[in-house]
Amino acid sequence: MKKIFVALLLLPAFAQAQLGGSYSFAFLKLPNNARVASLGGTLNCIADEDVGQAWQNPALINAEMNNRISFNTVNYLSDINHGSAAFAHSFKKYGNMAAGIQYVNYGSFKGYDENGNATANFSAGEQCYYAGYSYQYLKTLTVGATVKYIMSTLETYHATGLAADIGFHWKRKDSIVNAALVFKNIGTMLNGYSSPQNKEPLPYEVQAGISIKPRHMPIRFSIMGANLQTKNTAFLNPNKAKTISLDSGVEIEEKVTISQNIFTHLTFGAEFILGKSLFLRFGYNPRTSREMKLTDVRSFSGFSWGLGLKIKRFSFSYGNVKIFAGQNSNLFSMTLSLDKMKWSIPKKK
Repeated sequence: MKKIFVALLLLPAFAQAQLGGSYSFAFLKLPNNARVASLGGTLNCIADEDVGQAWQNPALINAEMNNRISFNTVNYLSDINHGSAAFAHSFKKYGNMAAGIQYVNYGSFKGYDENGNATANFSAGEQCYYAGYSYQYLKTLTVGATVKYIMSTLETYHATGLAADIGFHWKRKDSIVNAALVFKNIGTMLNGYSSPQNKEPLPYEVQAGISIKPRHMPIRFSIMGANLQTKNTAFLNPNKAKTISLDSGVEIEEKVTISQNIFTHLTFGAEFILGKSLFLRFGYNPRTSREMKLTDVRSFSGFSWGLGLKIKRFSFSYGNVKIFAGQNSNLFSMTLSLDKMKWSIPKKK
């Protein structure tokens, strides 16, 4: 097993850095559940009973997820629906495993030819089937890997892909501090949309994260780093009014600062733990805020919030994300523990 993980660690060296618009299967980067979305959109270092965390980082698959199943649905943009389902099982000393599906349905479209004549209606959608495994090497270090099979259908065009995630999770012995490093979507297209040979890159990404829960405080802070494989993620707004120097009358050239590039790599989250059953969550994504804000309009893009509730063997979560002015995304998640269900077989009379 150790040789397998060492081989997997070498894979990121062969992956190329990309960002926005230069790859296919972009749905792989969408937040997969309400908790993740409400805490900023990325959450790769908290290992607990939340089965949805297996998608974020395979190293987070742990014994607390044993025999738990989760369902997530997202009311994204317009009539686009996004969702997922996952199940986890622990093999105790042999490690832990999780499997699931991630999908997005883009809805129905009216078809037209190049002359504007109506043709047949069509639909579009994408799915990803995945299985992940984690193993705890030390009391504080867990390593995990996920294999993904991806399918995409856009009208009559089809594409498939194969990818892998490699993750590491470290926690302090008292669990106050957790940290993670993840290499996501390492892989290739198997068949391209227009032809089997026309292959496009996958949304490869390097993530890192740290969470801190101060002792005797009912709050957990998290700072996540995303798109770390790309140095520059900030950009200039072409619609922003130009600034003219009063002395020379020449336009002052605007430049992206170092701090802007740093902050567009980060997301921030805070989870208030209000007892054993109630959670209040807030998040902020500076990159979303920068990319989606309108000139001279306060839209609160990039801010998110959510709630979590535990009732016996059920856990419910709600997340609300402000994407841009007038458009919110609502996420609903449910987790069920099969261990706590009582199974009985009716006796024959």
